[in-house]
Amino acid sequence: MATGFGIKTESQEDYIRNYFRQSRKILRGCETLEQAIEAQRREWYEDYSQRKHEYSLEDLLNPEYHELCIDTSPSFRQARESHKSLEVLLMAHKGLWGLMINWDNDRRIYDMTITVNTGGGMCFHPDAIQKRITDMYGSLIYKQWKSLVLDDLGSLSHLIDAVRKEITYVVPSLTCCERSEHLCKRVGLPVRNGIAFLFPENYA
Repeated sequence: MATGFGIKTESQEDYIRNYFRQSRKILRGCETLEQAIEAQRREWYEDYSQRKHEYSLEDLLNPEYHELCIDTSPSFRQARESHKSLEVLLMAHKGLWGLMINWDNDRRIYDMTITVNTGGGMCFHPDAIQKRITDMYGSLIYKQWKSLVLDDLGSLSHLIDAVRKEITYVVPSLTCCERSEHLCKRVGLPVRNGIAFLFPENYA
């Protein structure tokens, strides 16, 4: 929309519409967006559901809660070969939740990852987390852990609001599954066609 001073500002909806018109980076060799999302989600689940993360029942059900912390110059480096192209721009924590923003030097795009404390480690992908906890301790323990983290969902909302004050760029990010989409929507992130968008605070 045009302002009285001749400055053109772009709304969040404008940005999202333009993103899908212009960006083909998310297709990754697929013919359609739906195929690209399905392929990437399948790849993530196969990867993360096979990772071994050992933790005690005590650590799982009595997690440490963190005060708000945002690091805009993290020294963290991705160790996995598949993540070597990712440059970590921001790491943040609040309560049981974490958020990381990366710049992919190969694909030239921003990306974000929301993580949650799982037995003392910060884990990604709700379906893979459920499988791991259920395999180790059963479905009842998983439900107890899930109740813990959902009770702390306000920390994730607070975390996202705080990160929005720190960034000057938009971060579009493919959600890893339908549950991830739902989580993003619950904490105020717009989601369209499986892509969540983290906007700076001053975005219209």
